[in-house]
Amino acid sequence: MFCFLFTITRKLNIDLNISITRRLNIDLNISITRKLNIDLNISITRKLNIDLNISITRKLNIDLNISITRKLNIYLNISITRKLNIDLNIADNLECSLCF
Repeated sequence: MFCFLFTITRKLNIDLNISITRRLNIDLNISITRKLNIDLNISITRKLNIDLNISITRKLNIDLNISITRKLNIYLNISITRKLNIDLNIADNLECSLCF
């Protein structure tokens, strides 16, 4: 199941590259008022739940590179008022849960 909800008032570039071999749920809820670049590269071989809730008022660059071989739950809740660069490179062979 893929849910993409976008409210955009300025420039937005979203690049989604997803290779899936098992179950995947992605929820993207993005409200944007300034420049935003999101690059999602996801290669998945097992169960994965990704929940992205992003409210942005300034420049933001998010780079997600996730290679997963077991169960992984990622919850991203990001509220941003200034410049922010996030670079996530996650390679996981075990069951884990990340909350930011």
